[in-house]
Amino acid sequence: MVTIELFRSCWMILEIASFGQISTLYSGLKGGRSKRAIAHHFGLDDTSFASWLHCIVYLRNLCAHHSRFWNREFGIRPQMPNTPSKLWLTSESIVSIKGSLGKLNSRAYYMLSILLYLLQTVNPKSSFRQKFFLLVNKYPSIDLAAMGFPSTLENEALWDG
Repeated sequence: MVTIELFRSCWMILEIASFGQISTLYSGLKGGRSKRAIAHHFGLDDTSFASWLHCIVYLRNLCAHHSRFWNREFGIRPQMPNTPSKLWLTSESIVSIKGSLGKLNSRAYYMLSILLYLLQTVNPKSSFRQKFFLLVNKYPSIDLAAMGFPSTLENEALWDG
């Protein structure tokens, strides 16, 4: 039986593994208590967590191959979590975006929100959010709406920091 402690103790192996290998490893685990424990560590259900890992692998590959990111509709759509236990998108934001774009989870905003959500566990002091807004401010012609960002972003605690 794989436990969260055993998973943590495998850090040396995971340190050299690619993110794709980690995603495949997690997806290959037999469903049950161990898989749920790992996902629970990140405040998610196991199905959403597996979906998010797969999404991150996809995003990494897009970026590594210099594909367009900012105003694209992604082919892989990560699952929306049922009951995330950490700071996540507000229902107001989700309804607002669905009304304007139709497919919230296929836009850069949702993908970047996944990264922010996971960083709450992996590196709570991450400067990802601040660096993102510095980049956006450096290029004011970037249309955040084309990335799926809601007009109510200032009300989004996940992005408020």
